[in-house]
Amino acid sequence: MLSSTALRLRRVVSGWARTHAARTDPLNVAEAAGQILVRESDEPDTIVTVTPAALRSLLLAVKAGEFDREVS
Repeated sequence: MLSSTALRLRRVVSGWARTHAARTDPLNVAEAAGQILVRESDEPDTIVTVTPAALRSLLLAVKAGEFDREVS
């Protein structure tokens, strides 16, 4: 069942942009009320909301390898 926040966000978002990354399921990304909304295409009722600044910081950290680790 969708939360009231998710229902509200669905009404606000006019369209989702679909991203495709190698070896993963597509993500859907949208903007609403100054926030960035992210969801997996196979679980569209689960929506993560972040600020543009927070998403930018995360992406820069990932690109810089801050989360890289060796798996044995």
